[in-house]
Amino acid sequence: MTKPLRFLVVEDEILIAMGLELELKKAGFAVCKRVTSGEEAIIAAVQEHPDVILMDIRLAGTLDGFKAAQQIQSVSSIPILFMTGYPDKEVIEGAQQQQPLRLLFKPIRIQDIQSVVASIPHAE
Repeated sequence: MTKPLRFLVVEDEILIAMGLELELKKAGFAVCKRVTSGEEAIIAAVQEHPDVILMDIRLAGTLDGFKAAQQIQSVSSIPILFMTGYPDKEVIEGAQQQQPLRLLFKPIRIQDIQSVVASIPHAE
């Protein structure tokens, strides 16, 4: 039996983060941790070893999602799924440079997450 994919949710708006966690769990995924800043995301990625990181671009703290993703990807190959409520040209170009699984625009639909992560092998 395969284990569900484990997500690290990086979102500084607590109600959105809680909603995402609830939807992920209802869809059969697991959430290993929920954090609000880029700095916390780096630490959690190293400590928790999630299968996927669901990362907002604008975060609390000094590191945005792009900078946090760069640091995480320098030490790990954890796939990152970016999300944003600001679909402007600068954000889209910044996301493309990170080569994420995908850039999703808020409000996030669980079906979009499911379709993107369907190709990620589940942990045994």
